[in-house]
Amino acid sequence: MNPHKLLFSTIMLFAASLACSARIMIVDNHVPAPAGTYATLQLAFTAATAGDTLLLTPSEIEYAGITATKKVAIIGNGWEKNSLLLPNTKTSSFNFAAGSEGSMLTGCAVNGDVAVNASSITIKRNKCNFIIVNTQLNNIQILQNLIISSRYSYNPYSCLIYIFSNSFTVISNNVLINTFSGSWSASSITGLFPLNVIITNNIISGQNISIGLDQSGNSSAIQTVNNNIVLNGSIGGVITPVNNICNSTQFPATDGNIQNVDISTLFIDRANYDFHLKAGSPAIGAGVDGTDCGIYGGELGFVDKGIPNLPYIYYLKVPAIVNKQEGLNITVKAKSGL
Repeated sequence: MNPHKLLFSTIMLFAASLACSARIMIVDNHVPAPAGTYATLQLAFTAATAGDTLLLTPSEIEYAGITATKKVAIIGNGWEKNSLLLPNTKTSSFNFAAGSEGSMLTGCAVNGDVAVNASSITIKRNKCNFIIVNTQLNNIQILQNLIISSRYSYNPYSCLIYIFSNSFTVISNNVLINTFSGSWSASSITGLFPLNVIITNNIISGQNISIGLDQSGNSSAIQTVNNNIVLNGSIGGVITPVNNICNSTQFPATDGNIQNVDISTLFIDRANYDFHLKAGSPAIGAGVDGTDCGIYGGELGFVDKGIPNLPYIYYLKVPAIVNKQEGLNITVKAKSGL
């Protein structure tokens, strides 16, 4: 069995684990692709009905993203390789348009932006450049993503996550670091007033602004900000932060917030984006109800490499040279999904 056919067999096992009334549409851009698969996401989406799952085969070739107009789950195998022989899942941009309510995108390295223009959309365990949430939407979930980007433009979207007015959004357990280093303003989370947002257990850094949530004078917006670690940039807007950590005085020294924390005491290896808390870190147990501040605390702890909620292969060994007498000996190691 060649490695590509082995990958397909493994994907089919993954599909079986998703067994439900909806269909599993396997997308495979290898040439030639196995019978019964779709060569592009668009072909699979066109053939899908509401509630189907589009499962992307690991590939070195980038999949073109889609504009979703019906409910689908788009699932990759993670934004970083799990083994030398198993590539990650790479895509271009996505737009979740009207009609896609209830859709999910997970486990992908998105080389572009994600636009949310429908309610009840979940963007989870992806690596991407920018997420925009349009106006008057409900139940938008931005969870466990890695967004490290040099984001600056001459419009309001000089940020990593932009939320338009009156959209209820949960931003939880994400790494949000705007690496832009010029003289212009660059931020991580920005919102247009009034809005309802929960920001919890994130690591956030913007050159000038880490969180900027504007409100009108009579706004009744609910803005929950807790258990975050802010590494740079100011905090703006009418918020009541609780149990956050900051490297300066961005949060008030009340309500469990901790100011002027030496960043070098927090993480195992910040320079290489390893944000696990080191022994003795001041973020340990510093969150609400004694949880840790940062991405591994709370109920939705960050999942390294963006591995989706599926069984996945973390080790694959296929010999480069075989002989007829010995056959092809393949070693596969897998874990259950998280």
